[in-house]
Amino acid sequence: MSIRLKKQWPRLMLALLLPILLTYMVLALLPKAELRIPVGLVMEEQTALANMLVTTLQESPVLSIQLVTKKQALQQVETHEVDSVFIINDGFEATILANERRTIVEGYRSNMSLMYEVASELVSSRTLQLIGQYHTVATIQQMTKHAPDATTIIAGSNAYFKEHPILSTAIHYTDASAPVAPDEHRHALIIWALFTSLATFMQSEWLRKELTPTLKLRLPFSKLSVTRYILTLALSYTLFFLLVDGIALLLFATFSAKTVLALIAFRLTLVTIGYTFALLSKSALGLYQLSLLGMSLLFFTSGLLLAVPDSVRYLHPLVALDTTSVSVWLILAPAWFLLLLRKEVRYV
Repeated sequence: MSIRLKKQWPRLMLALLLPILLTYMVLALLPKAELRIPVGLVMEEQTALANMLVTTLQESPVLSIQLVTKKQALQQVETHEVDSVFIINDGFEATILANERRTIVEGYRSNMSLMYEVASELVSSRTLQLIGQYHTVATIQQMTKHAPDATTIIAGSNAYFKEHPILSTAIHYTDASAPVAPDEHRHALIIWALFTSLATFMQSEWLRKELTPTLKLRLPFSKLSVTRYILTLALSYTLFFLLVDGIALLLFATFSAKTVLALIAFRLTLVTIGYTFALLSKSALGLYQLSLLGMSLLFFTSGLLLAVPDSVRYLHPLVALDTTSVSVWLILAPAWFLLLLRKEVRYV
């Protein structure tokens, strides 16, 4: 371990623990509704089944439901106050009872309804679930003389499964959208990843400081080549980073072999991008400016604010955190770093 690393480890520890603290601060300040899709809901009838559907949608961890009139709903979607609007049509319950095939829920969106597909899929699935429950109950009632009414059985069924969940799901959608998880762990992990990206990029300054003409004069006494010395030091920093990453993994994700491998891939991607920034920078100020620019690009293409196309998502360095995908940066960043390092070593 170099003298520089021995002197800087308290500063490094602070810089890498700071993203965890900032993540908790952001999550504490951010209303939980902000992590959901704002949706307007119009009820054209007040019936038992319609109220059940509304209750089910309100309990969704993905949707933030606002009950409004049709006029208010259309105005809100035009002014982009909500992402989209869904109307429970008059005759909702009667259509289900009669087993008729006609539209019972209508959806409206604007050209800025980025999450419409997700919201529509959720509303459709909840509606179909309710219809399926009703017809199952109707069949049971035909077989049993003293069965309770349908709404009572369905309400009891929903209450039971709420207390005894048998299936946990995460929603992913494609086309022009980014993945959405039903809990805030996904958001916390992305927020932490953005903060730790900035910290990693800025902490790469050691590489620029080490690659000086005096380095070649010092190394003969250590029996190391310039390239081997830099790579050994880079590995030491990376292992130190991974140690702190383990804390973030325990706090913001489910610990498993897959998540550990994903975190290692993400860290390797980050450090090699950071080292590349350091080699491209001529000064500390230049590195900090490049780091802020890199973090800004990561933020605006992360999908936290706006949905992004799959083509962008799969090119994003944060995809390394996805246990089902392989980031192209995991290959490109180390290759680019080694090429630049080889060039810089010739000038030392």
